[in-house]
Amino acid sequence: MIYTESFRSRSCDHFEFIGKSINYYWIERQPGQNSKYTRVVRPLTETMRFGLLDNNLNLMKEWPALSVPGSAKQWLMAGRDGLDQIVLTSSAGKTKIIRAHLSPDENAEIQSGVVDSLGFSANPSAFLIIRSEDQSKILLLAFENKAAEFTRLHAILFDSDWKLVYHRVMAEALFAQPCIQDDEIGFPAESFDNLPVKLANNGEWLMASPSRVSHNFSLFHVSANGLDYSSREIPLSPYYQMEDIAMSIDNEQQEMTMGSLVRIFEYFT
Repeated sequence: MIYTESFRSRSCDHFEFIGKSINYYWIERQPGQNSKYTRVVRPLTETMRFGLLDNNLNLMKEWPALSVPGSAKQWLMAGRDGLDQIVLTSSAGKTKIIRAHLSPDENAEIQSGVVDSLGFSANPSAFLIIRSEDQSKILLLAFENKAAEFTRLHAILFDSDWKLVYHRVMAEALFAQPCIQDDEIGFPAESFDNLPVKLANNGEWLMASPSRVSHNFSLFHVSANGLDYSSREIPLSPYYQMEDIAMSIDNEQQEMTMGSLVRIFEYFT
């Protein structure tokens, strides 16, 4: 077991481990509120900082996080090439997706830019980010509710360097958002998470969600190019909730599995 040296910070500061890049570790630090009567809140402000630790957990350097006016939501993602801070901003009826990147180097500077955008002002809770097991693909889903019975799904696939692979818009009466990543500063869904969306290493993805036309659940499979998709309904008791549904992925066997408390369905990609 290895312990870090003491950080120069207030005792109420909030620390969180983000992830690892090769032999380096990333942490997030935010100043807390120094009052036992006030709950510590993590707002989207310029006070957040990122720290880089070496393999012995020595703090090498800290950087201030990217601060963008109008930020509505953020995700933090550590990978082999460094740390990504993904920021959503909404203004003038548009939503921008901004990426800030830090390399695991104490001399690195933050590199930032817009990776894609949407032509409407989106609700932050309508976004999901999912990463593949080998971290080679990143899927961003945005659910645009056009009417009570109609949802337009924006599926945006990136490679590990956030270069655009495709941006597809799918319109389907059955589409429903399966879950919410509700933290203002959160993390992507990984292959080992128990969330109803799974992204394969080859870019295919599977999503389970409540059907909008019955009490059943719908299962959607989308191809690697994002152009072709198929769906089927899974008959389940109306007493089941999304929390009762589990999904797993096996990239070697090219299989995805969806299960409930009473039945298991296999989907071969």
